[in-house]
Order: sequence, then C-alpha cells, then structure tokens
Amino acid sequence: MTSVLITGANSFIARHVAKMLKQKGMHIVGISRKTSQISFFDTLYAASIDESLKPVFQREAIDVVVHCAHHGGKKEYEINEQGTTLWMEEAGDHGVGLQIFLSSLLARRDALSEYGRVKFDIERHFVAARHVVFRPGLVVGDGGMFGKMKKSIQKLPVVPLLDRGKTRVYVTGIEFLCSVIKDCILKRGEGLKGRTWAIHQPNAYSLKEIMISIRRQFGYLCWFVPVPSSLVLGFLLAVEKVPFFALPLGSTNLKGLKQSGQENPRSDFDVFGYPEEDLDVLVKRIGD
Repeated sequence: MTSVLITGANSFIARHVAKMLKQKGMHIVGISRKTSQISFFDTLYAASIDESLKPVFQREAIDVVVHCAHHGGKKEYEINEQGTTLWMEEAGDHGVGLQIFLSSLLARRDALSEYGRVKFDIERHFVAARHVVFRPGLVVGDGGMFGKMKKSIQKLPVVPLLDRGKTRVYVTGIEFLCSVIKDCILKRGEGLKGRTWAIHQPNAYSLKEIMISIRRQFGYLCWFVPVPSSLVLGFLLAVEKVPFFALPLGSTNLKGLKQSGQENPRSDFDVFGYPEEDLDVLVKRIGD
C-alpha cells in the first residue's frame, strides 16, 4: 500500500487530495498545526512549517510527500522558504522517492507579493532535487482565494468589481488538480520529475465573468460596483494594520491577481489528458 504524507492537511486542497487518494486505497498521513479530526486522513501529526518532521519520518514509512503547507503572515518568505526546504531534505534523507510541491501561477521572480516570490524560489529547490512541481491557477473549489471571493459575494450586499472586472484570470478545477496529483503518484512521477508544470486551463476568464458565475450558480443577491484596484489596495493595506480584524480578501491576493492578469502564461494542461471545462460547470460542481 502506498503511504502518502500531505502537509498543510487542514487546507481545502489537501483535504480534497486526501479524499481522492484514500479512494484509491492509499494510506494517508497528515501534517497540520492542529490535530483535530480531518476526514480521509489515517494519521495526523501536529507540526508547524518551521519545525522538523524527523520524528514523523522515523515512525512512518512514507513513499510520497505532497507539500501543500504554506505559512501566511509575518516572515512569510523566510518561514516558508526555510521550512519547506527543510521538509524536502528530511524526506529525501529518509528515502522518500517522490515529492510533489504545490506552487501557484502567482509564482515569479519579480512577484509583487511575498507569496509569489517564495513560491518561485521554493520551486527552484524542488526542480534542482528532481522532484515534481505543479503550478495551478485560481483553484475553483470550496476554499482558498476562490472560496474567499465566494464568501464576499454571498455575504456583502455590494461587492467591489476591481477595474471593471477586466483582469484576466486562469483557473484550475479542484477535481482536475487532485486527479493530476493522483496520476503522478500512481506513475511514480515518471516523465514529470525535475520540472515545473503549469496546470491551469489554457483559456482565461475575466474577473467579472467569474464573479457573475458565482452569483448566478448559487443564487446570491448582490451588486457589483466598479472601483479602481488602487483604491481597494489602499483600503486593504490600512485595514490589515488593525489587530484582530480580518477581511475575506487581503492585499496579497489583490497584488497577485492584478500581476498575473497582465501576462499570457504557458499552460501544460493538455499534457495530462483531461478535457477543459466551462467555468459554470466548475463553479456549479462546488455545490453538488
């Protein structure tokens, strides 16, 4: 039986990955800051990204590690770069044959956010060590940035439509992402190691199209009001300085969204043998 260790076990992507791999009969071990029960994980260990995983590898015979963990907040770059690299090296020292790092389309050397810069630099470590890197776009599912957008449209009577919603956004369905990871594990990474794979759908949607699709598919009632993104960014930066106050979307999300929409990134979507799906289909599936 293949034993898979998934870091960041409480994230929505990790939970979906665990479910699909468990359905394939794999043994699933999770790493999370809290060890409250999480469905589809056989065993859970408490650890933060700045802690060693040697005790886990000493107790568990792990075949594959899927790196989903990410620390957001203060020292985001330092903690993620050092912690994720340490876990990669510790897994290698204990004979783990396949490691998969979940990056982001926002990853780039000149990213405006720490999130994008650290994802890019971590990618380089994994590629150099001959591991597999997957770089999805906006993951359409019940969490992450898409989940925050959905929550805003659900709860707010008036939702800002940044720059009239013209920003282009490349999407990745959560089921497709999990299937690609599952296939990679079943094939032991054959033909995929030592590269970064862009697994977003090749055709972009406008931000307005995505927001309208969410409103329509879930029957939410709200007004979209066009506002300059610079105005919203200033507001977010000010609010983020207020202790114990959080908004559904942060300045990092906004910076990354704007920057990624200004280019035409390559896509390796067709390599994996799954059909491209319409945005409304992806959004509707979340509620099924």
